[in-house]
This record gives sequence, structure tokens and C-alpha cells, in this order.
Amino acid sequence: MSEADDLRSEVDALRRELADLRAGLCHCLGKYGRRQSGPQGLTVLTVLSDLEIFEEICRLRGIAEGRRTD
Repeated sequence: MSEADDLRSEVDALRRELADLRAGLCHCLGKYGRRQSGPQGLTVLTVLSDLEIFEEICRLRGIAEGRRTD
């Protein structure tokens, strides 16, 4: 394997790890993006963007601290 292949593998692994982290945060927050029809009649839930995750965390912190979040 070349150095470029090693680097590509490392980048792919980091992308998968980041995608897993986003999915885990969405699960913990109970928030997902849109629902789409997937293969074999399954429903696919998309994860929120980083900004949407951050905004939801800020909203929940505001509620916990007794601030209005309208």
C-alpha cells in the first residue's frame, strides 16, 4: 500500500467516525433531519448538520438555564 492509500484510508476512517458521532448526537437529542424512503421499504433518517446540532444544544441549554428560546 502506498502512502497516498494509507492517507485515504485514514481520512475515510475519520469521516466514518465523524458521521457516527453526528448520528449519536442526533439520537441523544432525539432530533433527526428529514425522512426518506430507503431500499426495501425502509425509512432512512438523515442526521442534522453540525450547525443544526449546535443550535439544538444551545436551545436546550437555554431551557435548562430558564431562558426563553422562542
